[in-house]
Amino acid sequence: MNNIQGIGMYGKLNEPEIPQYRSAISIIKTIEKLTYGKLGDTSQLEIMAQEIGRKFKN
Repeated sequence: MNNIQGIGMYGKLNEPEIPQYRSAISIIKTIEKLTYGKLGDTSQLEIMAQEIGRKFKN
């Protein structure tokens, strides 16, 4: 995979006790771009992100 030995991705979570599914999707998409590969379907993560979003909007 492009001779990449390792990738480090860091970020700050404002609310670490809340699941960060959108952040996970973003990391997966970034790794896919860097490696020119497909890691898998993220639709289930998107569904979970929408559910969390609805809980915190109300």
